[in-house]
Amino acid sequence: MGVSKGKKPSCKEKARLKAALTILKLAEQYPDDMLDVLLETSFLPKEISVGASYQRHADVYPPGSITVGIGDDGNAWIRTSADPQDRTMAQQFGKFGNGRESLRVRNGLAFLATAIQLDNLKRPQHS
Repeated sequence: MGVSKGKKPSCKEKARLKAALTILKLAEQYPDDMLDVLLETSFLPKEISVGASYQRHADVYPPGSITVGIGDDGNAWIRTSADPQDRTMAQQFGKFGNGRESLRVRNGLAFLATAIQLDNLKRPQHS
């Protein structure tokens, strides 16, 4: 998103920077509305590849990891793995500090939790 160092920004770069600042202000003022818009829009971020998976190890005990992938069909999947010596299946991904290094993963999981909640409200599953 940044402008190249040492170069004068192009008109396109200036427009993107202006848009990014506007989006940031809107996100700060209306975070729930921004989340709703993103949840209702079908897209993949440019950094995500179809057919690839992305893994992150837990920040704190118990050891484990979370893996999220986007299949060739465009569907997303998630898998957790835990230390086989521990029965706990949850891993923590948190804000920076106190041994936690995964702010973006934490935010993504909060985003995922919101999506699950909204889908459960609009399309309840019966077990």
